[in-house]
Amino acid sequence: MKANDELYCADLDWFLTQRDIECGWRTNFGGFVAMLERGGSSSGANSSDPYHELYVNRLETFERDRRLSLEWTQLPLPIKRVLRAHYAAAAVSGWCKGVGGELGKLAGTAVLVAFDAGELGDFLAACSNPSADAAGDRIAKVRDLAEEAARAAHRVYYEVVGAALDAWVA
Repeated sequence: MKANDELYCADLDWFLTQRDIECGWRTNFGGFVAMLERGGSSSGANSSDPYHELYVNRLETFERDRRLSLEWTQLPLPIKRVLRAHYAAAAVSGWCKGVGGELGKLAGTAVLVAFDAGELGDFLAACSNPSADAAGDRIAKVRDLAEEAARAAHRVYYEVVGAALDAWVA
């Protein structure tokens, strides 16, 4: 495993940030896929719909969703919590002034660990004014905790994936 794999996983990123859109949630796209998986079509006959191929090609998306959903159910709740926060970094940096600039991709995890440590207010103040006394130390402390939490959560995720692969091969 590469060092960067302990801080980023494309599958988790997709599952936690893009899955809903790609699977067509809040649309009737899921119904089309279910119909196609059963071998049917909207008219009860072979489809001549110009978008039929698009629906069939999207089955890979649903297979990916099913695989990742199964892996997700195997994770302990505290690990899920860290991973959700980690991949929510873009949203966090939008409403927490300075956090994204100071912590980048660790922003979501940093907000979570600062909250858990009872230091969220001090941490946000430090990010808003990084030149203040002790702000750099506070930010560095939370950054280290966030990186440690993100790495540990990714390691647990990869253990679950490895166990699933071992079970499949056996």
